[in-house]
Amino acid sequence: MVELQQTAPTADALTPYDEAHFAIYLSLLHASGEGTSEAEMCRNILGVDLETEPDRAKSMLQSHLDRARWLSTDGRRRILEDQ
Repeated sequence: MVELQQTAPTADALTPYDEAHFAIYLSLLHASGEGTSEAEMCRNILGVDLETEPDRAKSMLQSHLDRARWLSTDGRRRILEDQ
């Protein structure tokens, strides 16, 4: 598996990184929709402690959550169009 990076891709196409971390994206979308706290999402999904590494954790969470949301909207449409 590709290591989880600080920032998710921003390409307008599905990447190998996206494919390798699809479960993380789904987990973030689900947790966000359920109202899970940032601290819990960082710790339980991303494996980063918000209290000890606040800047890194918040940046990583925002980047991956943004990518997950993109994949669930515009990205999904692009993927379907390419098939």
